[in-house]
Amino acid sequence: MKIVKANVLWIYLYVFCLILTGINAYSKNVPEQIQVLFIGNSFTRNNGTIELFKNIAFTAGFQVNAEGFLREGGSVEKYIHNDSCWKVVRSRNWDYIIIQDYQSYYGDTLGVFPPGLLEANIAFQDSIKKINPCAKIIYVAGWDKQAGLKNYSSTDTIIRLIPRIMVNIRYLNNQPGVHNIIAPVGLAWLRCLQRNRNIRLYIITDHRHPARRGTYLYAIVIFSVIFRQNPDKSLYYNGISDSDAHYLCKLGFDVVKDTLNYTNLKSHCLRFFRIGNFLVADPGYSHYEWYINNVPYKGSYGFIFSKFDPACTYSVVATNKKGCKIRSL
Repeated sequence: MKIVKANVLWIYLYVFCLILTGINAYSKNVPEQIQVLFIGNSFTRNNGTIELFKNIAFTAGFQVNAEGFLREGGSVEKYIHNDSCWKVVRSRNWDYIIIQDYQSYYGDTLGVFPPGLLEANIAFQDSIKKINPCAKIIYVAGWDKQAGLKNYSSTDTIIRLIPRIMVNIRYLNNQPGVHNIIAPVGLAWLRCLQRNRNIRLYIITDHRHPARRGTYLYAIVIFSVIFRQNPDKSLYYNGISDSDAHYLCKLGFDVVKDTLNYTNLKSHCLRFFRIGNFLVADPGYSHYEWYINNVPYKGSYGFIFSKFDPACTYSVVATNKKGCKIRSL
């Protein structure tokens, strides 16, 4: 009789362990919520860029919490002295902090900025990293007036202005101690302006702020920078035509892919390779989480993953000893 009771007890324990294992596997199968903060002005506020980005990410299968500190005419020189801005920065452990500065400040000759701009940017990023040491900072290299900056040159145009903005933000990013990511939003706009004039990126009232498709392309570039993939297969249209949405998705993703080295994104990506039926990531991290078709795999694997299927897409997120994460390309 005692033996029977003991066997029954072991069966109950075994079933209980199976239930715990199932719960653990299920919890690992739920994508972790990614925390994204936008700091910017009306260029980001117009048309609800943050909400649009969240919807694009959610439709693509990612769990995202995105918030913003947005002020009309805002710039880094103002953000750094704004207590409300710092309150938002301190409110969460942000994975990504996107900084959209006043774009005209970067429209001059290479290396020429308003007095104190570089110093303010460096101080801003240093303070952010003290509060959120694991946060990845993304600089928006965007656009400005469709007619260009006439105080720079009477013959200036947006076609000439966007590359100047890009190279000057890269100049900032190459300063000692600055090693962030650049979102090539302006280059995506430039490619669209040059290749498809039927897509209106500017609102017609001021030819400076983004129209709905301009905001859509902005959000697509930010999505592509963070998640390193094209959301075209699970498209969120935001009220624009199917053809325009597909076109802008591919264009935005292609620009990000084409500028990986120039924007410094590649150096912020975890590498992994296929060797036969194995996927091998860069070693040296304390934890690896593998994803199949954007869904985290429930098993426990290190930097070598043995469940390769050519019909699926794969990515991996690694965590270092400090708890900071890096995502694969």
